[in-house]
Amino acid sequence: MARPSVGGSLTGEGGNFLILDDPINPMQAISPLHRKLVNQWFDHTFASRLNDKRKGVIVLVMQRLHQDDLTGYLLEKGGWQHLCLPMVAAAREVHDFGAVCKTREIGEFLHDGRENAETIERTKRELGSMAFSAQFQQQPVPEEGNMLRAWWFGRYKTVPMDITRRVQSWDTAIKSGARNDASVCLTFHEHDGRSYLIDVAVMRCEYPDLKKSVYNLYTRCKPHAVLVEDKASGQQLIQDLRREGEIAVIGLMPKNDKVTRFAAVSAMIEAGRLVLPEDAPWLAAFEDELLRFPNGMHDDQVDALTQYLDWLRLGVLEKLRVRVL
Repeated sequence: MARPSVGGSLTGEGGNFLILDDPINPMQAISPLHRKLVNQWFDHTFASRLNDKRKGVIVLVMQRLHQDDLTGYLLEKGGWQHLCLPMVAAAREVHDFGAVCKTREIGEFLHDGRENAETIERTKRELGSMAFSAQFQQQPVPEEGNMLRAWWFGRYKTVPMDITRRVQSWDTAIKSGARNDASVCLTFHEHDGRSYLIDVAVMRCEYPDLKKSVYNLYTRCKPHAVLVEDKASGQQLIQDLRREGEIAVIGLMPKNDKVTRFAAVSAMIEAGRLVLPEDAPWLAAFEDELLRFPNGMHDDQVDALTQYLDWLRLGVLEKLRVRVL
């Protein structure tokens, strides 16, 4: 019996029954490269191990994660029997297995002993509607134009006076041409579990002017922490700020591609954790860039926002890992 890992080579004998369980995880499924590698590995390595290509059976067990995950890929090729079991039945379903026949009515839970309306709604809020639709309803939706919705943004007229913390997030670049990437600073005012975006600064400048802007915005907003991406121009900036000692700078090394990182924090925006002003000089450009991502011309403001929300998310996860006995 062979027990392979996806992407690895198969050792041992082939079989008449091959079972593949969850070949890709949610974070990998966002990446086109990971999806392609898994689908190719299935075709070129796993499926070839059937002893009898005419009578052999392959069983794939997985939650849906993307339109082009392995299930979607195989269904498009055709020739497969598909058993789909959403958490909440969206239509009347009849599953006939011969000796057992199960009928589900619209709205019926898959396992009402484990889930009820309250736990399902909480799961949907935590994951975000796009991930919930894929992983629990087995109905992935397209990413294009669906990563954010305008109505997900919270709105404020005035910023709450009492704050938990004020944080600035920098995405840096060091060229001044109009066609080059911009440096962006987002300033957040944290209150009652929500992040109020109170200022956006976008600039294209050489490094000396960038560093001067960092100090100017720090003096004006008095943040408790300044986040800077620890790569390219950000590395030099972090070194200079730490050596000079006036600003509490935190260097962050991004992981995965831009779309993957943004998808990981999109549920926080959908849950109302990000609050924008009803009016600001920078508001229209900021919203436009977020709503166009990943198909817009620029993504510098998106990168600064993703960096901050990911830092916030990971900080919460670290606290949740600590058990109190």
